[in-house]
Amino acid sequence: MRPPIAAAAAEERYAWEVLRAMKQIDEQRQVQAAAAAIGGRNPARSYNTPSGYAIGTILTARITIYGCVGPGGGFCNGMASGIQVFEGAAACSADLPFGTKIRISGDPTGRVYECLDRGHLASTWIDVFFNDTRDGIAWQSLLGGTVTAIEIVN
Repeated sequence: MRPPIAAAAAEERYAWEVLRAMKQIDEQRQVQAAAAAIGGRNPARSYNTPSGYAIGTILTARITIYGCVGPGGGFCNGMASGIQVFEGAAACSADLPFGTKIRISGDPTGRVYECLDRGHLASTWIDVFFNDTRDGIAWQSLLGGTVTAIEIVN
């Protein structure tokens, strides 16, 4: 049995993780609304190119995070695509071409991610950018692991 203080601390930590996820969902909705207002696309943040996979294809992928500040941070500049890095950007392995859009199974934000960055990643690997890696670590704990299914959207 957990001492009451430890249980309360765990509950508070979980509540903060949920609030962070809700904030990310709200930010994504704001970006989508802004994109819809300019014709449905935000060209500064999209390649919008076909992936080469059939829409709806399910793949198993390793999911990790990277970021600017926080433990393991230091990635604060532009991405390999030439676009400035932003919260929710995805660095993908070379088997997923730039512009590939995916959904990550179990993602609490419900985002659609687009491959706009590269890293030295093994096949079918998605590295999601968070400005603060602590937020990314909390997101990944809500995701439930580092290997999950992804769905090709384009």
